Amino acid sequence: MKEVQIKKKFKEANPKAEIWFAPKVKYKKESDIFGVFDCILWAKDGTISFWQLTSLGNISTRIKKVKNRIGKKRFGCPKFVAGWSKRKKEFKIIEV
Repeated sequence: MKEVQIKKKFKEANPKAEIWFAPKVKYKKESDIFGVFDCILWAKDGTISFWQLTSLGNISTRIKKVKNRIGKKRFGCPKFVAGWSKRKKEFKIIEV
């Protein structure tokens, strides 16, 4: 599934949250936040979290990416990897 489609599904799964995606930049291939995350989510209760979105088959690679780039640094906000399952039509969410 393409990144645009996964982002759309993520927005649909979180209708009450404010979600910000980093804008695409023409001269760069990636538009990741801190070189890792796809979006920032502000929940209705005021909590902020950082999210890496992917397909379910790619979830372990993305977990490694987050751990390698951020590591054990104090980050201050929860970090999640969400993998979209086409078959189940839902996200598998793992806190990193």
